[in-house]
Amino acid sequence: MKGMLAFKLPEEEDEFKLACRGQEYYSFIFELDNEMRNCLKYGHKFKTPEEVMEHIRELILDVPIGDIT
Repeated sequence: MKGMLAFKLPEEEDEFKLACRGQEYYSFIFELDNEMRNCLKYGHKFKTPEEVMEHIRELILDVPIGDIT
């Protein structure tokens, strides 16, 4: 069995890039979940919800998502 995705380029370039990067996004979500699990299991240094949100934003911004051209 085969599955195939088709995109009308260049109009659907953004959708194409998102589909190509799916594994990278999935891996990041898995790592983020693991980070949160570790915080819950072993404790954390956060004092406020804002600190938690800042930490998560930093993790998101540090993700090296490759550029597909």
